[in-house]
Amino acid sequence: PEGEGEPEGEGEPDGEGEAEGEGEPEGEGEPEGEGEPEGEPENYVSILMERADATGDYMYTPSQLLEITIYVEKLGVGAPTDFFIYEQLPENWTFSGLVNGILPDQFPPNGATGELTFAWTSSTPVPPFSFTYAVTPPDSTVNALFTGITQYTINGMDFYSNEAQTRFRRFETLIEISHATEPVAYTPNSFLDITIRYMQYGGEPLLVFGIVDTLPPDWIYQGIVANEGAAPAISPDEGAQGELEFAWIEPPAMPGSFTYRVFVPETTSGQAHLSGYGLYRFTGTEQQTALSEIYIPQAWP
Repeated sequence: PEGEGEPEGEGEPDGEGEAEGEGEPEGEGEPEGEGEPEGEPENYVSILMERADATGDYMYTPSQLLEITIYVEKLGVGAPTDFFIYEQLPENWTFSGLVNGILPDQFPPNGATGELTFAWTSSTPVPPFSFTYAVTPPDSTVNALFTGITQYTINGMDFYSNEAQTRFRRFETLIEISHATEPVAYTPNSFLDITIRYMQYGGEPLLVFGIVDTLPPDWIYQGIVANEGAAPAISPDEGAQGELEFAWIEPPAMPGSFTYRVFVPETTSGQAHLSGYGLYRFTGTEQQTALSEIYIPQAWP
């Protein structure tokens, strides 16, 4: 399928572009202290933010409370502090209170709409951690898009996680994709395996399914190395860079996944950004999944 580009988010806090570390790691010489070399830890850690609902079905009912859980995971080495999570609610949805988990020090009042801010400043939670809050949906029949991002601090500098996008359905079937890497940090001048998982919510049979994935600059596609279910019938040529397109002539059974390998050039440093989305069709027009993205930290030497 041919995409129209990436899904549109609901806006991100200023400075989101600073999420990628720049320059070569500054640590030099022999390790000191506890066995960790001096340097800039922001090059070696990133935060992954994910969102889920309590039912596991991503379906809402107007005027009935919906519980949403935010998961925060650390990738790589480093000690982030001062977490802020910015959640953008769909139009006319309202915040209805905290439920459980590692609860923030600061949170919105009940009835808040639009962008919600949750903050942990008096004590720093240690990733992985999660918390659950409740929202009330309006009288609607359309799919609702949540977006959010985590801000965190390392060595006095602010960084940002991936933008977590999640669609909730009223009636329609939804497809979601997600990314994982093995290992969870990359090493320059080496290979990295990237797994894309896909999941269906609802029972309508697919007619068309494809995935568009965008690599960090100069990363080189090596081919598919594993799959759970049917492998894509159409995939990039070995040596491809930038935007990669995968498609199935016969849509695969869900849930499923496939893993492809990339070569990371020696010039790569800091956090590497990877993003993708799915394209699918039932009997109507082509639809697009929520964006899946991840910042991959550089491996600690």
